[in-house]
Amino acid sequence: MGDTRERSQPYRIFTTPRAVAGVKGATDGDDLRARLRSFAGFAARYREGRLLGEGGMGRVVLHHDALIGRDVAIKILSPAVHADEGLRLRFLREATVQGQLEHPAIIPVYELGVDPTGALYFTMKRIHGVTLEAILEGRRYDRPGFRAKYSRRRLLSALASVCLAVDLAHRRGIIHRDLKPGNIMLGDYGEVYVLDWGVAKIAQGSAGGVDEPFPLATLPGTLLGTPGYMAPEQIAGADGVSAAADLYSLGAILFEILAEQRLHDHTVASRLIRSTLDGADARPSRRVPGAELSPHLEELCVKATALDPSERLGSARALHDGIERYLDGERDQERRRELAREHIARANEARAPGGGGDALEGRRLAIRELGQALALDPGNEDAVDALLGLLAAPPRAVPPEVARSLARSRDRHWRTVARFAGFVYVSMFLYAPFFAWAGVRRIEPLILFYMFCSLAAALAFWVSRQERPSVGLIAAVLLVSNLGFAALAGLFGPLFATPAFIAVNTGAFALLFGRRLRAWLFVGGALAILIPLALELLGLVSASYSFGGGELTVRSRLVQLEQGPTLAFLALTSLATLATAVWIFGELREGVLRAEERLLLYGWQLRQMVPPARQRRRRDTGREADG
Repeated sequence: MGDTRERSQPYRIFTTPRAVAGVKGATDGDDLRARLRSFAGFAARYREGRLLGEGGMGRVVLHHDALIGRDVAIKILSPAVHADEGLRLRFLREATVQGQLEHPAIIPVYELGVDPTGALYFTMKRIHGVTLEAILEGRRYDRPGFRAKYSRRRLLSALASVCLAVDLAHRRGIIHRDLKPGNIMLGDYGEVYVLDWGVAKIAQGSAGGVDEPFPLATLPGTLLGTPGYMAPEQIAGADGVSAAADLYSLGAILFEILAEQRLHDHTVASRLIRSTLDGADARPSRRVPGAELSPHLEELCVKATALDPSERLGSARALHDGIERYLDGERDQERRRELAREHIARANEARAPGGGGDALEGRRLAIRELGQALALDPGNEDAVDALLGLLAAPPRAVPPEVARSLARSRDRHWRTVARFAGFVYVSMFLYAPFFAWAGVRRIEPLILFYMFCSLAAALAFWVSRQERPSVGLIAAVLLVSNLGFAALAGLFGPLFATPAFIAVNTGAFALLFGRRLRAWLFVGGALAILIPLALELLGLVSASYSFGGGELTVRSRLVQLEQGPTLAFLALTSLATLATAVWIFGELREGVLRAEERLLLYGWQLRQMVPPARQRRRRDTGREADG
């Protein structure tokens, strides 16, 4: 019909002073009858207004009824099709069918006749509103005001009213055959209308059926209805359809309200027809994952749009009652519990030994299924226990995602330690003044020491800038740095100061490597100590230690061991070694505590999934077991 806010001033034929003055006795009654007869003709009674809509058979024009004093909509058969007897009969049958169905959601027909040009017409109530098609489009594209004014609850309530109107028609033997959002209108004051009964079918011999003064046969192969909303059997043959065809259309409309997309969402008619014949998944949640949709309404969609008409809902009233149960707050708790039990069964099957498939994938599927079970039935104790059991016991195999996270964490730690080590190696240059202060005996070992320290620092800083540092590169840093400390063995001999440097240096790298490489780390550090010692014992270099009279004498090959610089050097190196050890083991402690805190927090969050009463029962059971 179209939407209009246009209002005409009421036309009152009996309120002029002249008319009032003439109301007396029998003569006055004759005058009134004469005045009524003067409005009996079409031209005198109806004043034409603007065009409201136009279709294949005719047009709908706003008229003012001067006799009653109201606006009406007049549907006039187009002159271009007036010669077509079939269309004339269909036009007349639309008027009679719609006129005989008295329901608030069906527009009443006032009059059927022929206008002065000879064109067929019928008058009906002038309605104001917006089609459901325009509303769904506005919601789909988030047009301003549509979601606020036309909530999903309001649309479901409107569809429930449509179901009652369609159920009345079915009881009178009428099948609409073209139910779609474009043929449903919502008014501004809660009105709901079912439009366009032009292709309705009248079942013969039905109890309480309507009179059909204009019988009409449908030609074989004629496709009546709208692809995408019409039932599969309606595509096969228009005359063979039953009331179940309208049920299919109502189910498709319900799906569109819930999913905000069409059940058969194609733009080409042939594809719409093929999709209808093949069948489509009528669960809106499959089209809109994550949306909060009622399983009960989903079940109504599925049952209403079944391919086999015998498997659909029994009537349009059944669909109405199902929607009303949802709207009245009688939520589908039993259906939710049933679905939750199905999810729990699938979870148990997925995590059962020998259930087939990869163990990690089965565990992942089980957790998802149990999560969905709890979403449907939050108080399901079987789902809670099963989920807590799964989450409390880690999988035997490390999932690939966890392995990747661990690798990223390892790389991050490697970069951090490498950066710290680089600064430590650079700090070795702070000892150069002490060597000069003490007096250098041999410069070659010191040059070699600082060459190795410089190379180790450069490699360490390079490692700290790598996204994924390699084990070989880190091992090279350790090897070069230990060689540098080994070169310093001539300072106090291989058994003083040098072992402390190598121990801290190797220990820091031991935090980064797994068990398989720890033995090699020990061997590398030990060789850095034992090789200089072996060189002294073999006499290849002068000995650093001499013994006599119960005393140990340390002789430095590199510097003069004067009291001041020697004590300062020993004190500084001792403090530096202590600070490095404190930092390394302190960071290790912080990392362990952070990991433990995260695990405890995860456990606390998991326990919150359990109702308080059940938590108390679990604690009591645990105490009894301990006792």
